Amino acid sequence: VRDAPDTGSPIIGRFNKDQEVNLVAIKVFGTAIRGLAERGGWVSIIASGGKTLFERKGDLDTQFMRGEYRPMASVPLFNNPDAKGAGAGKVQEKSFEVTEVALGSDEDEPGAVLGKAAGGWALLYSPKRGLLAEKIVEGYNDVPRKPIKGQSGHQMMLITDMVLLWDAEYRKVLEEYAEDEELLKKDFGDSFKRLTELGCPWSSDYVRMAKAGGCPVFGCAAA
Repeated sequence: VRDAPDTGSPIIGRFNKDQEVNLVAIKVFGTAIRGLAERGGWVSIIASGGKTLFERKGDLDTQFMRGEYRPMASVPLFNNPDAKGAGAGKVQEKSFEVTEVALGSDEDEPGAVLGKAAGGWALLYSPKRGLLAEKIVEGYNDVPRKPIKGQSGHQMMLITDMVLLWDAEYRKVLEEYAEDEELLKKDFGDSFKRLTELGCPWSSDYVRMAKAGGCPVFGCAAA
């Protein structure tokens, strides 16, 4: 889970396998699709390489979205799920309870999500203003989220590392691994296995090259 849709933004959390989440916004980046979770943070739905990381279960579940919320910005209150004008006030508490969730509009622009709170309908999200309040989920954001240590962009990088970011073709591969950690583990494991078994008679590369009449260590084929 990242702070922004860009794969270069800090990691702020992780979702476990089979965990369900509501998405209030979707953005397409080339072949990748990313979504904004109701509890805050952007997740990759489909990776740049085309792998599906989240399975769609249905439309926005407003019942699932009821619960305790934390303001991330100034949260206006309205008399109904149509946000118009300055509203009926603002949420003053550090957290507030939402007993009902409805889809509405923000100044006649559809796609807004509002929650019924003590003082009226709180604007939780709108395409125009973004996510104004995040749902508090136990074990994920009990306290305000911070970038995970070591993922904030302050680690040392050599020029050989930076070239992978600067080159458009190499960057595509990096973004695939940034979106799909399991793919990174698999590819790294396969490559490391080949490296450690280089020249070993039981390795698949050794057997394949030996049968072809080539050099099993350096991989050169016989003339």
